[in-house]
Amino acid sequence: MPLVVGEDTRNWLARSLKAGHASDVQLKLKGDLAKFPFEDGKSGLFEVAVKANGARLEYAPAWPGIEDIAVDLLFRGKRMDIYAHAGHTHGMQLGKVHVQIPDLLAMEEMLLVDGEAQGPTQDMLKFIDQSPVNDKIDGFSQGMQADGKGKLNLALKIPLRRLDDISVAGSYLFQNNKVMLGEGMPALEQVNGALRFTGSSVAIQGLSARFLGGPASINASTQQGLIQINANGKATAEGLSRAFPHPLLQRLQGSANWNGSIALRKKLANAIFTSSLNGMGSTLPLPFNKQAGDSVMLRLERKAATLEQDVISFSYGNVLAAQFARSQQSGQMKVERGVIRLGGGPVELPANGIWLNGSLPYLDIDHWRELTNGSGGNGEGLALDGANLKLSVLDAFGRRFKDLSVNAWKLNDGWQAALENREMSGSVNWKQGGAGHVNGRFKSLSIPPAAPPKLSAPVTVSESTEYPSLDIIADNFSIRDNQLGRLELVAAPSGRDWRINRLKLNTPETTLSLDGIWQNWVQQPRSQFNLQLETSDIGKLLARVGHPDSVKGGKAVLKGQLSWNGSPADIHYPSLSGTMSLEANRGQFLKIEPGIGKLLGILSLQALPRRITLDFRDVFSDGFAFDDISMNVKASQGVVSSNDFKMDGPAAKVSMQGETSLANETQNLRVRVVPVLGDTVTSAAAFLGGPVVGLTTLLVQRVLKDPIGQIIAYEYSITGTWDNPVVAKLKRNSGDGKIWESGS
Repeated sequence: MPLVVGEDTRNWLARSLKAGHASDVQLKLKGDLAKFPFEDGKSGLFEVAVKANGARLEYAPAWPGIEDIAVDLLFRGKRMDIYAHAGHTHGMQLGKVHVQIPDLLAMEEMLLVDGEAQGPTQDMLKFIDQSPVNDKIDGFSQGMQADGKGKLNLALKIPLRRLDDISVAGSYLFQNNKVMLGEGMPALEQVNGALRFTGSSVAIQGLSARFLGGPASINASTQQGLIQINANGKATAEGLSRAFPHPLLQRLQGSANWNGSIALRKKLANAIFTSSLNGMGSTLPLPFNKQAGDSVMLRLERKAATLEQDVISFSYGNVLAAQFARSQQSGQMKVERGVIRLGGGPVELPANGIWLNGSLPYLDIDHWRELTNGSGGNGEGLALDGANLKLSVLDAFGRRFKDLSVNAWKLNDGWQAALENREMSGSVNWKQGGAGHVNGRFKSLSIPPAAPPKLSAPVTVSESTEYPSLDIIADNFSIRDNQLGRLELVAAPSGRDWRINRLKLNTPETTLSLDGIWQNWVQQPRSQFNLQLETSDIGKLLARVGHPDSVKGGKAVLKGQLSWNGSPADIHYPSLSGTMSLEANRGQFLKIEPGIGKLLGILSLQALPRRITLDFRDVFSDGFAFDDISMNVKASQGVVSSNDFKMDGPAAKVSMQGETSLANETQNLRVRVVPVLGDTVTSAAAFLGGPVVGLTTLLVQRVLKDPIGQIIAYEYSITGTWDNPVVAKLKRNSGDGKIWESGS
């Protein structure tokens, strides 16, 4: 180069042309050399033309070089032009590139670069990331991945004496691309349109794409160093399920419009996403079920404090609001503290931990558990540190709880929770290990009524569900408002079954002990138990279970083995089977009102004097006193039978055999009643026949063991229903052993 060319230009040429092979070099020099290099173009001619191949050009520091160039290099007068016809940079094939210095003699030499390239969008992103453009646009494209091709246009103005003052202008035309915005973000598909940038700005107008299953439009602009991106579109339920493959999202149908904005300053991105969800329906359990035509505002916001810290806020109508503070750990953003508030309303980040607070009018834990069990979601989930909830209605474990307050906190090895409502008052401790262990201590505990059918579609429970073992003590336990005393329960799951090692109920007068198994309790439950009941006051026991004033006093022992379909708390009479034995003594049946204690009314024989006239009406209708009752019972599919029922009292002796249906409330019984005459006969005989007859009668009674009582016996058949029994008096046995009905 002639020395008249500035030193900066000569240095740039020496530094930038790294390689190449010149195949055709021409020099033209004409004119008075004193006027060299003939900058006016009239006094002479200076021209150097070079054709080169395999050239490598590094036109500016820190900018990706151009490789394998087929180039025409031309110096003419005070001007330099480089035309690249072929080459590539970062995988993009160059179309045409023009590098020029308009004035080699100027004190402020300016290098101009104009070019275009085509190729994979991913290579364009690499080009931007590894060039000074990345800093100029605040790392706007960092983290993006792309599939597809496009066209890059780039214009640079480089003052050779001030290389830090490079001016940049460019654009990239997306051609049906797929762009991944970053980790955890859904992809933009079918992206078409141009992204324009300068050294200090980014602009997008009407970039079209498919996002979350529907069309989307994206615009961007730069305002005082802030890159503002605005987008809107329509999301579909199918698109959401593809982008976030979680089973819960499969419960959505339809589509809804959305709006989003991102504010980017110095790589810090603040974002807001909103949608009314109008047009999208949900069959999720309450409170997230929704008709497609209903509008519920969904809002998601991110505020970045630093590159490593941000706050995520989320709200869904007046149902849920949440806020989480995150920080970067091992290259991923992790939640450090947060709060989830049910029932909506303002939220405030706690000093530490992740907490669940608030209230809901209704929550169905069973349905949520069925939906989320074994879902295999992608996320690790949130590890809560505590909860403070008020639930007006809660359906859990097939039962409905009302006005429940839950205050729970995490322990080193599990959870501790205080539970309070009209059905329970106490605390529960859950410890880790296997499927876990629940230890409950209650002042009061009641089995609430069964929950009604689900308000939305039922879901099959996975048989792989594991539940913890139980150790429960309740000082006051009740079922259906019946106070059953102190409860002790020890139970644990065993495969598909639930084994109850001990269930004990204690009242001042009664002890019930039970053990057994709750078979296949998740899907086809069946209860099978050994039980023993001892009571020192039958009357008080019956009053506890809803039959007051039916028996006075009395002691009893009931033993046996029973099984039925369903849970232990709900006996299914049509399937009840097993054997029982009863021993009772020293009690009295009281007058029982119709419709109350129906089966008890049959056993007390009060139906007899109401249906036919007997010689011993007062014995039963005013309450039969008994000294002993004994029987063995066999139950099969809800039909209870016995052939050895015996009841002895001071007024009569009763034996009974037959069967009764607990499900249909019917019976087919045969009853034999023998009045106990005893010394009454003697007194009557003495009065009517004198002392000799009376003494003779007394001796016969004692020696022959009450032959008169055996003679004066009454037999009946009892059929029909418990409410309306049909009683028929039977004749005595005839000589041929047949039983004849009475004619009266």
